[in-house]
Amino acid sequence: MRSGAEFAKPDHNWLDRCFSLMTLGGGMSSIKLTVRRLYKLQGERMVNTHATARIYVGETLIATEEITGMTESSVSKYLHHHAGKGPVRVEWDCEGIADMAVSEIEVCPCCQHDEP
Repeated sequence: MRSGAEFAKPDHNWLDRCFSLMTLGGGMSSIKLTVRRLYKLQGERMVNTHATARIYVGETLIATEEITGMTESSVSKYLHHHAGKGPVRVEWDCEGIADMAVSEIEVCPCCQHDEP
């Protein structure tokens, strides 16, 4: 099945922000948010739905992402933060079926920076 899930568009240019933080030595960490499954059943059909994902480092909420659409194929987004080190986790609310995961990454493919 082709992926139709979309993340809400940020109101700022996050690539510019990422570059600015890197050039200023911002000590940024990166997390990969992966939506593995997202849909709602309507009768026997899968249809679009909406989910709100909350991403944490330790007990600190670092991001809230609004995701809409339908997918059974993985869709990922890369998030940057200054919350430091700690266990990462994702919690979500969804009218339907959702499966998500987060992981820390060393090299961010969106801006190709290496973490210390």
